[in-house]
Amino acid sequence: MNEKAIWEVLTQPVTVLKGKQREQIKVRLEPEESCKNYTGVVTCASQAVHVLEQNDDWTLIEAYSSCEEGSAVKIWALPFQGWVKTSLLQEQEVSQEYGLVVDKLQQRLYVFKNGELFSTLLCSTGYPKAGAPWNETPAGEFLLVSWTGGFWSDGGLFCDMGLRVNSGILLHEVPCVVRTDEVTGEQIKDYSRCERYL
Repeated sequence: MNEKAIWEVLTQPVTVLKGKQREQIKVRLEPEESCKNYTGVVTCASQAVHVLEQNDDWTLIEAYSSCEEGSAVKIWALPFQGWVKTSLLQEQEVSQEYGLVVDKLQQRLYVFKNGELFSTLLCSTGYPKAGAPWNETPAGEFLLVSWTGGFWSDGGLFCDMGLRVNSGILLHEVPCVVRTDEVTGEQIKDYSRCERYL
């Protein structure tokens, strides 16, 4: 791991598409408003795109598709190229203090601080299924765009410390079962159900 090289990549400005944090743009196969053939989906404000060819009205970009459950564009987490309106492009500065790298193969989260590896954590990037490929965290470059805090997920699990990565993907603490201690009345977080998946 070349920390200096990784930090150099992490601190470069990125190009994102203008829009709200949970808004997604369907990317067209052809640079025409009438084109209804889509090559992928990009989440506004948080997902970095690579500009391949820029014209006055349309720009050819490259990214990983950021589709979610229910999307009409059935291209999940794959690299693609396509056209978006040039007016949507926005260069975004990134943190010069912190950066995160998620290694999906090793299931590790690397935290960088001021150019050096600060910590390495176990992580889980989801469980894709044949009928639900969106359960896998998409590949790509993202900005953490908001602090969402704690939230409840399926199965009555509580996920604390949520940070929004894209429209539906959050980086968060291990999901837990929250119960109240019968003696003290304090809330107790039980991580045993999900911690084993790290």
